[in-house]
Amino acid sequence: MFCNGEIFKTRPKEESSHNLPVFYLLISLGGVIGSLIANIIAPLIFKEYLELFIVVCLLLIYSGYLLITDNNYQEKKLFIIKKIQLGLLTIILTMGLIIFSSFKAQNCQQLLKTERNFYGVIRTCILEKTYKQKAILHGRIVHGSQLINSNNKLISNIPTTYYNNNSGIGLAYKFKEKKQKINLGVIGLGVGTIAAYGRTDDNIDFYEIDPKIKNIAENDFTYLKESKANTKIIMGDGRLMLKKKIKNLKPENKYDILVIDAFNGDSVPVHLLTKEAINIYTKNLKKDGLLLFHISNRYLDLDKPISNITQQYYSKIYTPIKISSRALIKEIDFNSVYLILSPSREFDEYIYKQKSKDILVNEIKTKPDKAWTDDYNNLFSILKFRANK
Repeated sequence: MFCNGEIFKTRPKEESSHNLPVFYLLISLGGVIGSLIANIIAPLIFKEYLELFIVVCLLLIYSGYLLITDNNYQEKKLFIIKKIQLGLLTIILTMGLIIFSSFKAQNCQQLLKTERNFYGVIRTCILEKTYKQKAILHGRIVHGSQLINSNNKLISNIPTTYYNNNSGIGLAYKFKEKKQKINLGVIGLGVGTIAAYGRTDDNIDFYEIDPKIKNIAENDFTYLKESKANTKIIMGDGRLMLKKKIKNLKPENKYDILVIDAFNGDSVPVHLLTKEAINIYTKNLKKDGLLLFHISNRYLDLDKPISNITQQYYSKIYTPIKISSRALIKEIDFNSVYLILSPSREFDEYIYKQKSKDILVNEIKTKPDKAWTDDYNNLFSILKFRANK
């Protein structure tokens, strides 16, 4: 608002209207330069989002300068003093936020490295409480961790965070274990934790859009390297990659389990939750294949749009089952929520037998609502007005 006001003040006067094209050209040029700085230059220079705080500080300093030099305020010295005091206080608070943001990596006892690209800031760090772990954080969200043993080696056969044996993926994999070979697809790599479930001859395909996440999972963690399964990382948008596979997909190469695991951050890729997206997922699944949505999220009830689409278009094929699991060991595991679309009564019976104080199982039925499509969604309708702590 402040900047817009300053632009308005510098607009050409009526007698200089011939300068209007140059005026609007300079505004557009400023937008282009700002976009280049924010999207290309800043990620190369800064490992954190420091540009925001730098701009705010500069803006506050400039506004203070204008207050002092503006003749309209010279006679109101007391007003100016108060404004300066307020400006200085704001600068101090902003600097405090910079320091806070730079040093606060949630629960990190040892920050190993910080990387940044178009998709955000990624921190690799050591979490050291009762159990020593290596983890990555995307912003403030833990996107995967791996236990470290007494010899300082990473443990590759124990799935942690949202993927423990009581979680939706843990229970689904256990159900499918009677098969000689499991084909598993996962949208969202993290540190590759799900690879810990892999057995000899199993195939696990990870779909990942962020090249830095791929590099970290392959080089800083050992779930992928030491998995018994055949693991593969397919780079690109998961939905688009799955769509490309459909044309030449043989029935034996379809997935027994497909996990959509891209929703536990603050920014949700809505295009993975639409009717068209679910149609693509189902075409990549075997007839008895399980479709899992990992929907652990502090701010959004993601089960609503998924179950609504299922009830309207797939009610004769799939039963939407919500599994809420408590952490087995709090410092290693997280509470998790999965929505599973099951075509199998056998699986439904199996999953209900797993109910306990630590595993809540519910069939989801929502009030009929407009289905999310590639042309329509409504995030406001799924907001949690009281965020979970």
